[in-house]
Amino acid sequence: MRKNVAAVLDAWRQGRPCGMKRPTAFGSAVNSISTDGDSIFSYRTCLLAITHDGKRVLNETRYSVTTSRQQSALRGDIADGVHFRITGMPYGATPADLRRAAGRERARDWMAGKEPR
Repeated sequence: MRKNVAAVLDAWRQGRPCGMKRPTAFGSAVNSISTDGDSIFSYRTCLLAITHDGKRVLNETRYSVTTSRQQSALRGDIADGVHFRITGMPYGATPADLRRAAGRERARDWMAGKEPR
């Protein structure tokens, strides 16, 4: 795992921000991976969010080679703790977008008579 991904995962586990912005000659830029302490982002797209009841939602939509590597690292690191794997999210998806998608998955499960996740 790349060290910047590892640093973001460590910060996320501790509930602290990491890598949100970096200064440039033109102002500031968003790092390729970051956390606000609650969610993990690739550029400005949420890759991992937590629902109100503590369930982990992983965005598995394919965007780029860099994001795919980050998603792979997340899957490898927290595979046993992911409750919802979501695809079809647009660029710029927010943690709220992922939580809503997980809610739709729960509703589908309920309608199908499946055990809740």
